[in-house]
Parts: sequence; C-alpha cells; structure tokens
Amino acid sequence: MPGKQLRIEWRRGAEQLSALEAPWRALLSRSGAHPWFNSPDWLFDHQGAYGAPGEQSAALTVWSGAELVGLLALVREPGRQAWILRRARLLGDGSFDSDHLEPLLDPERRSEAAAALVQGLGRARLAAYAILRTLPQASAGVQAFLRALEHSGRPLRREERLAACALLPADFEAYVGGLKPRMRSKLRQALRRAEERGLVHEQLAPGAPLEPWLEQLFSLHQQRWSAAGQPGAFADPRRVALYRSAFARLHAAGLARIDRLVGPQGPVAIQAGFDIDSAYHQLQEGYAPAQAAERPGIALRALAMRGALERGLTRYDFLGGYSGHKSDWGAQAVPLWSLTLPLSSWAGRLAVQRLSRRAARAAPAAAGETPAEDG
Repeated sequence: MPGKQLRIEWRRGAEQLSALEAPWRALLSRSGAHPWFNSPDWLFDHQGAYGAPGEQSAALTVWSGAELVGLLALVREPGRQAWILRRARLLGDGSFDSDHLEPLLDPERRSEAAAALVQGLGRARLAAYAILRTLPQASAGVQAFLRALEHSGRPLRREERLAACALLPADFEAYVGGLKPRMRSKLRQALRRAEERGLVHEQLAPGAPLEPWLEQLFSLHQQRWSAAGQPGAFADPRRVALYRSAFARLHAAGLARIDRLVGPQGPVAIQAGFDIDSAYHQLQEGYAPAQAAERPGIALRALAMRGALERGLTRYDFLGGYSGHKSDWGAQAVPLWSLTLPLSSWAGRLAVQRLSRRAARAAPAAAGETPAEDG
C-alpha cells in the first residue's frame, strides 16, 4: 500500500490534462522514461489527430504534497455494441506511431508511486479493463509497476512484443564491417550506384521550411506502398495531421532529422525521424518505386546512419517490430510488454481471466513466431 502522504487523483479531459503540463514535464525529466513519446507534446498531438467522438482522455496521478510523483495517461475508447466491454489504452497508443510508452514514476518514490497507481486503477470506473502496450521491459519504472500489479493479486495478461535498435560503434566503417557479408555488399553497391548516378544527399537544415520535406515524405511513402498494392501509412489523414504537428515541434526544437536523396528529376528517397536521448529514431521513409532496382532506400539509410555517427549518437532506433530487414542493419531485439488488466468491474476481471487462459492455450503454437508490431 502507498504511504499515507501520497494522494491519488484522476484528471479527466483535455483541459485538466493540459493543466498538468508543467508538473508532467518535471516528472518526465526525473523518471528516466523516453523523453519524447511520453511527453505532453507528443501525446497531446497524437490525441488531437486520433481522438474520436466518445473517447475520454484521463490521467491517474499520484502526488506527494504539491509534487507529482506518478502519472499514467489513458484514453477510454468509444463504446461499441452494448455487449462489448469498454476498454482503456495508453494515451498515444493505437496507431503504430508510438513506442516506449510507460507509467511515469519518481525514482525516489518509485515503489510507492507504482503501488498507488495500481490502487487507483483498481478503483477506476473509466472502463472495464485496460491494455497497456509498448512498455519497455528494461525500464525500472515498468519493472516497479509490474511488481505492484503482481503483488495486487489481480488477474493480469502479459505478452511480449519486440522493438529493434542498432548500437552504433565509433565510426561508419566499423559499423559497415560489423554487418553480415551479404548486407555489406548490398550497402556498398547501393552507395556506389547513388554516386554514379549523381544523387545528392540532402538534410533538412535548422530553420528551413519544413512543409516541402513533409510533402515529399508523404508522396514517396505512398508511391512505394501503392506500387505494392497497399494503402500506406499516409492514406490515413489522421497520421498526416500527427506528423505535421509533431515534426513542427521537433523542427522548432532542433531535433527533427529528415534526409533525402535527390536526382535530376527530384527526390528519389526520403527518411524522417528525430534525435533524442543519444539516439536517432526512425519514424517513416519512402522511395520512388521506379528506382527500386537501384536501391536508393538502402543508400539513403546508410547515409543517415553515417550522419547519426557523425553527430555522436550511439543508437539507431528502428522502433516497433523486429524483422529480418531490421536485423540485416545490425538491429537487436528490444523486448516490450503488452499488459491487459482489469479496472474496477468484475466483468473486467472475468474478461482478463478469459484472455489469459486463451493466451496460455495458444502459447505453444505461437512459439517461434515473430511478434506483431505494437504501438
């Protein structure tokens, strides 16, 4: 149980969450959680783009006097058919754009604040149950939260998911030398072809107009997926809105990184992400499908990787999902948790128990499969 000096409060709706911004930022800076995906900037932009009628955003907060020491930001999904239980999810989840989401806990009060959050969830009438995805297993805050959940004795469904991240050596040649021989050959061939064709590597400069670069990202990404018979990420106008608002913030803060390869007829490949916490985070990319045989996407990623090394970064974060494509670039699997837990209702408890039993029966058959992306 939390100490008596801790106070548990719910804050509901966009106005009350916005009023939390200053203590939220202060707690985030102390918590060790990912500084962008758990920030009010990203989460408010995400909800602004993806929020639907009938949803309600809410934050479970834990206070020590006037100091915020624990926070879990959620959104209650809209009601569906009357017989389907309503659920809550982490604010920022649900669109495959976010990763490393987690409860924020003050490191000086981590265990107590985690227990308080679990206690508050047990009283929540926000929904029948909650799904908390993309929680990094290595996080001390996530570990404390999970211990508090297990100690509570309430049913819990726990599933492992994977993200991917490459650790960067001291220089680009050392990085290339560490790749598999087949990938080294593809990378060097792609760079040689780009040079022979006179393709120019360009980077978004600080203070330069952002919109033309985003339009090229949207266009090349959609061209690539349309050629493959798929809709592509930016067929959804909500994702377009999210990237416009989020990259405007990142660019203003000097964190946005957009690279492109440009030929005589214009850009042939583009990649967008951001630098934070000693890592480059790759969000989206695209290339002209007519140029696929020349592998401009591989050449551009190699150049972006070299740029990250030149900026002194130590990690290249591919974010959610782990695949052979990412491992070819030297990425290692990063384990994440997806947790399903009941809130205050008995119906929620029964639903989570059923899900846990179903997962246990399916586990042997699923062994060896690559986990699906979450975010």
